[in-house]
Amino acid sequence: MKIKVILTALLLCSISNAMSAEKILATIYRTSDKVKSELVINTDDKADIIKVIFKIYSEEGDLAREVNVTPEELPEGKTILTKMSLNVIVLQSDNVASHNGGDVTIKYLKKFKLLGKNKYGSFRVLLDREGDEWVLKKDDTIFTELLAHTHSKGITKFTIIK
Repeated sequence: MKIKVILTALLLCSISNAMSAEKILATIYRTSDKVKSELVINTDDKADIIKVIFKIYSEEGDLAREVNVTPEELPEGKTILTKMSLNVIVLQSDNVASHNGGDVTIKYLKKFKLLGKNKYGSFRVLLDREGDEWVLKKDDTIFTELLAHTHSKGITKFTIIK
């Protein structure tokens, strides 16, 4: 009887894995510390996007938190990171489709101003489907690592590491 239960559990796990998959699209490092984040895509059995997951790790490497973003949330924009009630990073897209991707804008707090209007920058990328694989591109170049140039009042810019 125990063997049947174990076999059934293994079968259910393999079926659920066949139905969805996760892949790290990009790892994001900050210049200010050792904290990294990952942009992960979760797909269904047709390799269509279910959600994008933004994972933020602690300096020790433990998962601190994650934010789930569905394609339906991207037109309005989804806040990924906040500090002191300010939006620091927001993902937004007017044309992402779950079956073929699209342009994604990473809006980021460039300069916090105590008095006056905060300044925001943007980093546009293409979430592209190549067969059943998903990749991120900037200017037709696939990348898997980004560096966020941080300072005390925001993010100066993003650059591609590789």
